Amino acid sequence: MADFPYGRDYPEAQWLDRDGSLLTDDPYADVPPPEEPPGGTHTDTDEPTTWSPVDLGPYLRGEIERPQPSLGITRSDGLRLIYPGREHAVLGETESGKSWFALACAAAELATGAYVVYIHFEESDAGSTVERLRVLGVDPTVILSRLRFVAPARPVRAEWLARCSTRCRHSSSMTA
Repeated sequence: MADFPYGRDYPEAQWLDRDGSLLTDDPYADVPPPEEPPGGTHTDTDEPTTWSPVDLGPYLRGEIERPQPSLGITRSDGLRLIYPGREHAVLGETESGKSWFALACAAAELATGAYVVYIHFEESDAGSTVERLRVLGVDPTVILSRLRFVAPARPVRAEWLARCSTRCRHSSSMTA
């Protein structure tokens, strides 16, 4: 009977290099660690990261006012669904209504006279977006004047963002 380490009923995997030689446990063992960035080591005065603990005192003392949802569509109880200045994620199966939800929120903002930037990562054709906004009752002149449709096909670059914000010219109440 083969002698296997406790808890295993199979031998340890053996990985071979292209030339047939046995790979070591750590293929990067001979790679030197990265050098410290220019300027030396980090200090306690560096800007904190989002991994720093949050001071909960102001929350417990009631000094922080909780944000209220004031954008997008309205629920049956009168509350809106989108928090201004916050990031939201809409998750769901294919064909579950994610785009309809985002466009309904955009239509609600357009109805208030606000500007909306709609970034669609999955479709380069604005046709279905325009069609759905029309079904939701948005006037074509409003779509032309206050909706900016962006369909990026490549990773973003700073100069592209600058160009997009220049072309939008107005601050939007919502970016979807």
